[in-house]
Amino acid sequence: MTTHRAAGSTPSTELRVEVRISPDELEPLIPVWDTLAVAASSPNSAPAWGLAWYRHGLPAGAAPRVITVTEGDDLIGICPMFVVRTGFGLYRYALAAPSLCGLEPLAVRGREHEVHRAIGKALASCDPVPDIVALDWLPATSGFSQAVRMAWGRPQPSLIERALLPSPRVVHRNCDFDTWLAGRSAKFRQVFRSDYRKIQAHGFEHRVSSTPADIAPRLPSLQRLYEGRRRMRDGAGVVFDDSLSLMLVDAIGTSPPGRVWLSTLERSDEMMSGLIFLSAGGLSRGWMSGFDDAWVSLGPTRVNLVLSVEESIRRQDDVLDLGGGDQAYKYRFTDDAVVLQHMVLARRGLLPFHSAAQLLPYRTRQSAVRAVGRAKTAVTTASGTAKKLLGR
Repeated sequence: MTTHRAAGSTPSTELRVEVRISPDELEPLIPVWDTLAVAASSPNSAPAWGLAWYRHGLPAGAAPRVITVTEGDDLIGICPMFVVRTGFGLYRYALAAPSLCGLEPLAVRGREHEVHRAIGKALASCDPVPDIVALDWLPATSGFSQAVRMAWGRPQPSLIERALLPSPRVVHRNCDFDTWLAGRSAKFRQVFRSDYRKIQAHGFEHRVSSTPADIAPRLPSLQRLYEGRRRMRDGAGVVFDDSLSLMLVDAIGTSPPGRVWLSTLERSDEMMSGLIFLSAGGLSRGWMSGFDDAWVSLGPTRVNLVLSVEESIRRQDDVLDLGGGDQAYKYRFTDDAVVLQHMVLARRGLLPFHSAAQLLPYRTRQSAVRAVGRAKTAVTTASGTAKKLLGR
């Protein structure tokens, strides 16, 4: 564990910044960490998910790096990351749990800039020193990436990759389901009701599962549906493999009650559609989903999503986030969206590669530069001495 200190306005507000390399060190922080996630309405950044990913989803050869910011005994910021050495020999840092589109760095409200700069300074001096930093998928309005660049020192890292992704959401604050549905088009309401009646006629019913005992037995069916749709997309998307299943079971089992829910259309021996949601701070965010292509004519995803809006309203959420992606069907539910941003930062002069020396770890390269500098100085000194002797 590496410790840094970031001075505040007075000695009493001095911040303590630590880089923790073992998830076990984070256990005492779980209650406050979760409070930060709830306050930020960021369910995928809750500790249950980050710690489950470290246990089951960390890539081979990767190591945890969790930056915490405390003031006295109070945790005021946390940024879970991991580091892995790439095939080019570079040290790449990224936000933890990329299968969740990344965990947002969290901070006490109103102190985001201060905390982000402290995290940026700690990140720049991590061991091993970062060559590349990937930040997935933060709200475009987040100042974290800019704070990291500003805190890095000179020369500031280069922005080598940037992409934007909309995340449509249904904002239904202070709205009942009938009122929300009435705000959709007449065709939307007619198609939903017609398809739902047909689905029910085939013996399927809508079910919401919100306890580990109810969700876990349904995960294999959700996995089958999701992977079937992923194959139809030519393999695009997160792979729902055994490690992801273990992560899900772990996170669901350690999440506070009601923070994970699964919306399904199912009958005794079959699941037609499944949508899993993560919840915190008045927001439920859709994550893994799938449907059986044999029932595509009945619009199972659309029907399930309408019923999920009803459940979200029943749960007294303010927002149902439909997840990143600009699929056309999402905009039939809403005209509201936040923009997510993917960014990759790299050390100046690192890319493109010009020599094998750039594949060396950063500190090794710096040592080599200093050694070359000393050698040049020695040669210059020797040459000057020789000229003086010859001139005599």
